Amino acid sequence: MARRFFLLLGILSVLLVPCMLQAQTAADCDFDRSGSVDFPDFLAFVGAYGSIQTKHDLDGSGTVEFPDFLIFVRFYGQAV
Repeated sequence: MARRFFLLLGILSVLLVPCMLQAQTAADCDFDRSGSVDFPDFLAFVGAYGSIQTKHDLDGSGTVEFPDFLIFVRFYGQAV
């Protein structure tokens, strides 16, 4: 039982730690510098999805993908 717990903990840490290491503020997700993370920022993110645009690569993995989306969602609706 303990072995399964540590395996799950290891998997979660691999998935979640990169999200915690990069974008830490709403300003990182305010792509248009409007002062808030809003729908235009979402559209910019969607347009960059699957690309290698560093501005939208919030976890620093080299590609804009789902973990970046999870980071973006965490800050959506927040003021900078």
